[in-house]
Amino acid sequence: MSETGMEQKYIKEAFDTILGESGGFYVPPARPQLTDFIADLRRIGVVPVLAHPLKDMTEQELRSILPALVAAG
Repeated sequence: MSETGMEQKYIKEAFDTILGESGGFYVPPARPQLTDFIADLRRIGVVPVLAHPLKDMTEQELRSILPALVAAG
């Protein structure tokens, strides 16, 4: 195995056993609240658009969050 191949093997092993979601050192990424993100976009003059919302959520889920999204901008 080439040196690069060995390095890739060790990197994959590190992510699989230590840094991956099942590893002891995994830290989930910090994600802003959607309403905070919308407000930030509005502050800099961007018009946020919710495209294809029913692709990733049900109509009931959309109806439950829509008022907060509209209020955020």
